[in-house]
Amino acid sequence: MFARRKLAKRFSLLLLEDEEDYVADWAASCKWPSSIEGNWQGLASLSGRLRLCTRSLFFEPDDVRVPVVRLEFASVVQLEAEGPTACVIGVSKVTKMKPNMADVPYVVERHKSSSWVFALTYAKLDSFMPLAQEQLVISRLPAADRLQLQDAAVKAREDAAAFDTSRLVEFNERLLWEGPALQLSPLVREPGRLAVTDQRLYFQPLHNIAGALQRLMLCGWHVVVVSVHACLPAVPGSAAKVRAGWTQEQG
Repeated sequence: MFARRKLAKRFSLLLLEDEEDYVADWAASCKWPSSIEGNWQGLASLSGRLRLCTRSLFFEPDDVRVPVVRLEFASVVQLEAEGPTACVIGVSKVTKMKPNMADVPYVVERHKSSSWVFALTYAKLDSFMPLAQEQLVISRLPAADRLQLQDAAVKAREDAAAFDTSRLVEFNERLLWEGPALQLSPLVREPGRLAVTDQRLYFQPLHNIAGALQRLMLCGWHVVVVSVHACLPAVPGSAAKVRAGWTQEQG
């Protein structure tokens, strides 16, 4: 039996703007507009992944020779259903990224109207449209209101998530605590669920983008330091993070 070829992934959280959050993604096909270069074969439809964020939509084609495109909500002039399975998005600006897997400067095409038609491959359109319309409306609010609503939406998604106990390494592990957490790395905040058992600490990303489940043996820890994130004053209620040194579990 032939194994299915694993598709190369070009999208990462590094492509998002500052204070932009990831929402969801769908397998989809795209009718690439003829006015925008990049569809080098001139195909009528390109398969890929449609990714919804709080300030934009991304389409990541399966063909790595075709660039990833970012459609900012600030430039959207049309967002509506087209039949029962597709939607059309009209924009005045397109940002093209990572053609041929290359880390090259982005190509931004401004003041050029284009219409993008996306059809979800497996999911129903109503799993996408309400979320996309909500993010479009929120993105155009004043900054303070926008951030408040975005934070509330992120909290709701995090609270709705749960740690998958089937991912525990040992059958006799006891789950002691779990809750929402952020994994902080240079330029990226990745939300997920932090779980502590009597043997390990687990971090389960909310979205399967940057990587899989991480696990650390508690017996391998040699230091834990609590510090305040982003150098905020250490006052009650301020956001804090935990820095830890450990020995990474193998296998």
